[in-house]
Amino acid sequence: MKTDEPAERFQRVAEALDALYVLHGKETFDEPDDLLGSLIATLLNQSTSGINASRAFGSLVDTFEGDWDQVRRAPVEEVAEAIVVGGLSNQKAPRIQKILEQVHEERGEYSLEFLREEEPEDARAYLLEFKGVGPKTAAFTLAYAAQMPLFAMNTDVMRVSKRVGWVPASVSDARAHELMQGWVPEGDYDAAHIALVTHGRRVCTSRAPRCAECPLRSDCDHHQKEEE
Repeated sequence: MKTDEPAERFQRVAEALDALYVLHGKETFDEPDDLLGSLIATLLNQSTSGINASRAFGSLVDTFEGDWDQVRRAPVEEVAEAIVVGGLSNQKAPRIQKILEQVHEERGEYSLEFLREEEPEDARAYLLEFKGVGPKTAAFTLAYAAQMPLFAMNTDVMRVSKRVGWVPASVSDARAHELMQGWVPEGDYDAAHIALVTHGRRVCTSRAPRCAECPLRSDCDHHQKEEE
């Protein structure tokens, strides 16, 4: 791992991201989305594939007719059954119901739209109060659904950023988000997230990474060890 001065690290990350944009394209998130629905969809995306998470969210909406009050009041077993395709349904179902209960008790409705008026750090702190919502889920929900200037990481982004030395190998999720938000140019948060996720899934995979295709391999600790 290279040790740079802050300005050098910022420049090195920016140049690496430019290389990933050439390889994977430079995309951004779509138009703003419903915050509560996005939070629940992102929670369902934990520890599973994007396809299965989408199926679980679609099944949840279809089963309860898109009515969050029905989801909150239903037996937890029915909620778990509706989202079973997404995995960890017995863990995620009570967490979803608790989020809905807390939101309704505090706001008198099933909505998190008020967060759009909050400062990003305040909005993130609010979401982190919910059980099961960590730095990754909170940052992604706000960046995706509200276009807030937050850099969101997931397992793929974390793996790539550790391998190329942008964050220490033993760093916590919260600290990794803090570091990466400082290294990635603010206007590129969405594009960087998408490019790094794509790179982690297509090239810098957990097992058998395709290092020969990676424009970041000269900085990669994993690649250097493989060559030794």
